[in-house]
Amino acid sequence: MADSTGAMPDALPARTALAAQLVWAGLSALWNVSGVLLMAAGKQALGPTASIAAAALLVGIAVLLVLCRPRWFWAYAGLSVLAGLMALFAVINAFTADPALWPSGFWRYAGAALNAIGVLAAVSAVVVKETR
Repeated sequence: MADSTGAMPDALPARTALAAQLVWAGLSALWNVSGVLLMAAGKQALGPTASIAAAALLVGIAVLLVLCRPRWFWAYAGLSVLAGLMALFAVINAFTADPALWPSGFWRYAGAALNAIGVLAAVSAVVVKETR
């Protein structure tokens, strides 16, 4: 529904896009840490990669997204594009890599779904206008 000026409101506020990015980064970091712990216990990781460094990178990106969004749009947009590409490559990998790299089909598609959220959040973050 249009406002009094006739303009349509944004469908997704920028803060919602940031929240989705933070959920993706947090869950992806947890996914990596879980994989490292599983491998340390002699079990297969949840996916083809598991790294404390990747988890730290994801947490760092999340912190920078929070710091940059209200101050430096272009830095925020650049970080969003980087995060979105990371998530996109993980989605592509889920459908092109050897299925034996995941403990089951469930974890393969769960990882693809998690990273699809990251792609959508990144696109939303760049496309959606700031609302206050």
